[in-house]
Amino acid sequence: MINTILIQGAMLKEIQIFLNNMNNAECKNINGYNFYIGNINNKKVVISETKIGIINTSVATILGLNLFKPDLVLNQGCAGGYGNIKTGDIVIASDVININSYEYENEYKLKTFKTDADGGDIEGEMITSDGKYSDSIYNYLSKTYDKNVIKGILGSGDCWNKNIDKINYLNNKYNVLCEDMESIATFRVCRDNNVKVLGVRIISNNEVLGLQYDSSVVYRLQELILEYIKNM
Repeated sequence: MINTILIQGAMLKEIQIFLNNMNNAECKNINGYNFYIGNINNKKVVISETKIGIINTSVATILGLNLFKPDLVLNQGCAGGYGNIKTGDIVIASDVININSYEYENEYKLKTFKTDADGGDIEGEMITSDGKYSDSIYNYLSKTYDKNVIKGILGSGDCWNKNIDKINYLNNKYNVLCEDMESIATFRVCRDNNVKVLGVRIISNNEVLGLQYDSSVVYRLQELILEYIKNM
């Protein structure tokens, strides 16, 4: 049973629709990070403005887990599409992979570097979403949204990747569908603290297809997630 949901967005525009629909909202600024506590349809919801990037999102997630004890963390916002995924399409995370953790000698390879006690480094470690809720929101959005909803792997790292060769490599070798700058942090912290986690991204641009950045799509994503939460 979900008693408290922590919803994350990196920028104010990625959480504004949620804030507009909260009842009894109270803002708390904790160590420089804003958390909005209130209700949506009698469900306790905490909205977290994580700020952009992995470091900021790691800090915001740790603060959110410690202070509000959520049953589910939903990281959402925009992402750059890979392959043929177009602006406005939605990707539900089955897994998230860190595209900034890599080894490069003669070939670029994603690597996750661990201590010897953890068994050494491994190639392309993926952190898995909570299956129950990723299936649930996928099924809901597939029925209610008029564009493509795809379930697959999110790539995440502190980068804005415009290198077509690298994008195609990540897409072809690791099946990465899009890239964002926050979700890997949320997934790692939630995994290590045994908290259910869900990632949802709407495509704002695609370098391969020449589709320019359109941040306005984040408002539509929030509207869809809002309805999903009301129907949970």
